[in-house]
Amino acid sequence: MSPSFEDPLLVRAELPEDAPAIRRINEAAFGRTAEAGIVDVLRTKGAVILSMVAVSSPAGCGEAEGLPVAHALFSPVTIGTGNTAAAAVGMGPVAVLPEWQGQGVGTMLVETSLEILRMARLSAVVVLGHARLYARFGFLPAKEWGLTLGMDVPQGAFMVLELQAGALAGTAGEVRYRPEFSEG
Repeated sequence: MSPSFEDPLLVRAELPEDAPAIRRINEAAFGRTAEAGIVDVLRTKGAVILSMVAVSSPAGCGEAEGLPVAHALFSPVTIGTGNTAAAAVGMGPVAVLPEWQGQGVGTMLVETSLEILRMARLSAVVVLGHARLYARFGFLPAKEWGLTLGMDVPQGAFMVLELQAGALAGTAGEVRYRPEFSEG
């Protein structure tokens, strides 16, 4: 039987005991270990701004006791020549267990995470991903803001979402993710 929203879902911050489940989620969703390794290294080096999980709570389980089925991580980025953009973060990896994909779990996780970042007064989020997927959350091509990425990526795959109106005004240049992204 396939899981569904009949099992209650809760989006919450990652707990220390979630680390093994988060690793499994990233490995299963991406079919490799690279993204899971990046998450582990970022966590170890204290380079995580926000780490959220969607948790399934089968009947008889308390919500916080359920099993993580999806994960989203946010880490700091720099823009330009080493100057930190006002509280800008990179989103990724975002992963959903394959058996939970296509049911809105990832959407719920991303929307909740973005709202938390807005309330924390962070300025912007960048993401490298499928343009049509992230456009529905309000992400726009980063080139519209004069932002570049120091690597070749498919047209439109590098995107940005301004969390606070005007936060990116006058900000342009190369976006750099944490060095841990090359250590995973």
